[in-house]
Amino acid sequence: MSDTQWYQHPSLIMQIHSLSKLRDQLRAENLFEDPDIRPKTDLGEPTEEAKRARTANGTFNDLSDPWMGAAGTGFGRNAPPSMTITHTKKLLDPDPRLISRKLMARDSFKPAGIINTIAAAWIQFENHNWFFHGDGDPAKVIDIPLGANDDFPQNPMQIRRTIPMHGKEIVDGQPAPVFANTETHWWDGSQIYGTGNDKQSNVRTFTDGKIKVDENGRLQESLTTKGIDLTGFEDNYWTGVGILHTLFAREHNAVCDALKKAYPSLDDQRLFELAVLTVSALIAKIHTVEWTTCILRHPALQIGMNANWYGALGETFKDKIGRIGEGEVLSGIVGSPADHHSAPFSLTEEFVTVYRLHPLIPDDWNWFSLESGEHLRNTNFTEIQGKYTRDFMHSMEMSDIWYSMAQASAGAVCLHNYPAALRKLERIDGQVTDLATLDIVRDRERGVPRYNDFREMLHMPRRKSIDEITPNKEWA
Repeated sequence: MSDTQWYQHPSLIMQIHSLSKLRDQLRAENLFEDPDIRPKTDLGEPTEEAKRARTANGTFNDLSDPWMGAAGTGFGRNAPPSMTITHTKKLLDPDPRLISRKLMARDSFKPAGIINTIAAAWIQFENHNWFFHGDGDPAKVIDIPLGANDDFPQNPMQIRRTIPMHGKEIVDGQPAPVFANTETHWWDGSQIYGTGNDKQSNVRTFTDGKIKVDENGRLQESLTTKGIDLTGFEDNYWTGVGILHTLFAREHNAVCDALKKAYPSLDDQRLFELAVLTVSALIAKIHTVEWTTCILRHPALQIGMNANWYGALGETFKDKIGRIGEGEVLSGIVGSPADHHSAPFSLTEEFVTVYRLHPLIPDDWNWFSLESGEHLRNTNFTEIQGKYTRDFMHSMEMSDIWYSMAQASAGAVCLHNYPAALRKLERIDGQVTDLATLDIVRDRERGVPRYNDFREMLHMPRRKSIDEITPNKEWA
């Protein structure tokens, strides 16, 4: 482990070289698959459709390993088993609700300044493609007693336990069991199309490969939940993800129109399959070279993320000349041979942890007219999420929503900036949740390494005192 981190090197070229070496090290030393990560069912032979296109549940994406990355398979790990010990007796130490109140609660909105609220919505839109642990076990809850003067409406606060795979239990002092992903691990647009044949059938028209959009270019209402759009993933829904679901549903149908015009012999199923592949690739590209480069503004990371897609020779060279060889260095990962490195592909529990970016969401929203710039109204976050989503969206022009969100800064990811609305969030089913407390408990329950262990896992030096973490004595 080097005490010099990649960003501490004096020159850009040294920083890029150090980043490349770190990536190689992480690929070699930080990918782990538990033997229990897959269901025990034999999938048999793939259908002809599975050989040529993505399946609705993510099976057969790799024909040599048909369960890899499928819905119902477990999360992998970036930490070795020795670092995923669950300490059930210390689950509430230190008190997660106290941390939520004293360190995470927003005292005033702190804008990020470098990204807008579309970027905040984007990462939730992506997360809904990638992972969900399920709703938990209502018969097994974690009780969190409230302290004095705590205004949370339920004492104790209760959080449903995550359900391990294969009927296993979380055992104190032992490595965490494997937890299943209800969604596919792949970058396959499942938040739009749905995971599994039933959900996918709900959103499809079965005509010309298209998915359901009404005559005004908006999504239809959910078949199960009033106030939510009919789409592939409907949980934790709000206006920001709603406009993205609508946008890419319309993009899917536009791709179908273009394909049908160019290839009139293609049937509904083949048009759908090809449009799914096209839209999924578009989303992956946006995330890699646009969203991530907006979030991570360091010059070395800007170069690195673009090199992931285009290679060191750059976008112009790849567009005009194409790939040079099979390796990823010159021409990027896209189009290079598949390489899962030191473990079969899966998303990891640690990946889930670092993509919790709730401070990006403001509590207060201003809405403006694109045409005139006129201020139209103010809302709080509660009024544009959950069961209120469709009513709000249908009261506004779609263009005005995009314009307003493009102008508004997302929140900074820092202490004292967790949205108040998410610390007392009423879900569709009536449950009230403090997501800040929930975030902390989930990491502990699932054996995600705590701060210093997490640093060590990533080959970073451990901090020896609180002074090395922050000079702010009030926080310490």
